[in-house]
Amino acid sequence: MSSELRIASGERVIHDGTEYLITRLVDFKQVIARKCGTQQHVTLPILELKALATPEEGQAPTSIKAMPAVPEHKWNKAVEKMKYIEPLLAYPKGQRPLELLQAAANEAGVCRATIHNWLNRFEDSGVTSALLDEDRNGGRGEGRLGDELEKLIESVIKEFHLKKRKSVKKTFEELKKLCQNAGLKIPHVNTLYRRVNWVTAYDKIVATKGKELAEQICSPKPGLIINADTLLAMVQIDHMYLDIQIVDDRDRLPIGRAWLTLAIEVFSRCVVGMYVGLDPPSAHSAGMCMVNAILPKNKWLYKLGIDIEWPCWGKMKTIQMDNAKEFRGKTIERACKEHLIDPFFRVVKKPRYGAYIERYLGTVAEELKSLPGATFSTPDERGCYDSEGHAALTFSELETYLINFIVGDYHQRVHSELCIPPLAKWREGVFGTAQIPGRGLPPILVDENRLRLDFLPYTERTIQSDGIQWGHIHYYDDVLRRWYNHKNPKNPKHSLLFRFHYDPRDISVLYFYDPKEKRYFRVPYRDPSQPPMSKWERDTARLKLRADGAAEVNETAIFSTRKKLRAISENAVKETKHQRRERQRRDMHRASTKPKAENTPPPTSSSPAPSIYTDVEAFDDLDA
Repeated sequence: MSSELRIASGERVIHDGTEYLITRLVDFKQVIARKCGTQQHVTLPILELKALATPEEGQAPTSIKAMPAVPEHKWNKAVEKMKYIEPLLAYPKGQRPLELLQAAANEAGVCRATIHNWLNRFEDSGVTSALLDEDRNGGRGEGRLGDELEKLIESVIKEFHLKKRKSVKKTFEELKKLCQNAGLKIPHVNTLYRRVNWVTAYDKIVATKGKELAEQICSPKPGLIINADTLLAMVQIDHMYLDIQIVDDRDRLPIGRAWLTLAIEVFSRCVVGMYVGLDPPSAHSAGMCMVNAILPKNKWLYKLGIDIEWPCWGKMKTIQMDNAKEFRGKTIERACKEHLIDPFFRVVKKPRYGAYIERYLGTVAEELKSLPGATFSTPDERGCYDSEGHAALTFSELETYLINFIVGDYHQRVHSELCIPPLAKWREGVFGTAQIPGRGLPPILVDENRLRLDFLPYTERTIQSDGIQWGHIHYYDDVLRRWYNHKNPKNPKHSLLFRFHYDPRDISVLYFYDPKEKRYFRVPYRDPSQPPMSKWERDTARLKLRADGAAEVNETAIFSTRKKLRAISENAVKETKHQRRERQRRDMHRASTKPKAENTPPPTSSSPAPSIYTDVEAFDDLDA
């Protein structure tokens, strides 16, 4: 089954269980299609179409096939393959010029059949991870040597072959000497040749000319990004602390300001994605904004009760971000690469590289000044205006206002630089003009849950006999049994780390990537009687326990403290602004859309053993 629903002439789709062939695009909402096997033409709504072989309605998948957790060098090899075949994807299958195929094969150092294989694997799935080398026990592309020898080879290649420009033969002589000194077995010279071939172009430039030049050469060129001349060639994303006080849903008393994350498409200047929250910017808010940008908005708008057309969706070619840590983490970087999105980080202190998103955030700030509860940009501008006293909008009302302002006002208004409304420019990008052909409607991703999981933050843990522990809370499911006490093949003294994605709004369930099944599985609390909780609530409880001088911070203490904190917030006669904000944040987390998956029957049980836990929190270090 394809991972994308392509809306274009000649594509086959399913509507109400019947197969149709699309013959013509009408607009953003409908197409003309011919019923297969007949000459009957009908008009079909785009958002009711399905890709071929899509699971029937109500039939939940047993698990979510998602981005694999693989070593960095294997991932880099898949990205390298993508670079060779990407120019060929612009041509329809079967119409790719032979000379381009051969040129790609020559550049990659493989035969033309291999290039065809890579193209087929990518087109079947639509994601970069399809190009990962198949797992082999110490096979091709995976080091069979011990960790000490591997590190020595890596060091020799970097210091002698790359930095000192020594030939592979000369480098091997040096390797022999070092192996003899260290008492290690001397590898075959072909092993060194293979390791040299594994070095990426980026690493070669870093070793010889420095990281700065490597970034310039291997990253997208600023000039090409700023002057994006096709639809979805580039999207800019950034955060903003909204200059308006909002009130809680129950008592309509002030709870502070909200954060807005926006994504704007450069060619049309249309806003393609947004995320509003009370939590500070994080990898989660950035990821959810990108998910919102990629997916059609109809289900989300229906859930919010907003009747408005927002026909902007599709995967962008490049996403341009600033250098904030929420963008720099591995979660965003790897998810972008998985979905063939080029992450580009703006040059520090160069505002021209983010001019479009910065300018539009300024437009939003100006619009908010007319609303009750506005805090304005500076104290001088606010003067004696009582922002909290005049606050009137709830979180949901502010979100609805922003959507209507973006789609109903800004998208319809003539843009000063484009001389036409942004939505009209988007239409030109899709359907074209008399002078320039359009790109057609962007494909629709079939598996929304898969996309959301790919952009969720993660933690890495070893698996013990009774599951895993994260943040002093235990998680378990039978699907983990087969991986208990599994050792790292490169360092048998250490247990293997596995990746667990999570939704910060509800950490009662983690999503475990099974390397053998190549799918994600749900792993709930080990104690199912415990209530759902956000990561924010867990961290608050841990801080409270430590501040009170608790002798031990454990799962029982965390849930007990969380219960007490909720009782204080909910039962206080006169609530403080902070407590109201906490309650509102919990309500928002509870109502948010979260990934879904069902687990398969458990694998064979392993014999129990004592539990030893690691305390590694990848998300807190990289993406928080």
